[in-house]
Amino acid sequence: MKGLLIWLWLAQGADIGTTAVAMNRGCVEANPVLRGWSPTTIASTKMAVTVSITWHFGRKPEPSKGDKVFVGAFAAAGTVAAVMNARTLPRCS
Repeated sequence: MKGLLIWLWLAQGADIGTTAVAMNRGCVEANPVLRGWSPTTIASTKMAVTVSITWHFGRKPEPSKGDKVFVGAFAAAGTVAAVMNARTLPRCS
């Protein structure tokens, strides 16, 4: 589980960073739920969710397979979002 939580933090950090850079370059948030939010609000919300996931699943002595899938899915989503953001950066102006 520790490895999944590290991946989660790295992925969310990459997503937050690339989102902030893209928005500062004039791009608009693609996620309709977050569209219109400031980069600070998006970052704060993502970090609150990441801290909550880490606290909930990181303290379990024996996480289930479902727990690992849940954390892995959030980590994968952050990774995909960061890659999509990075691919968008050249088009931001």
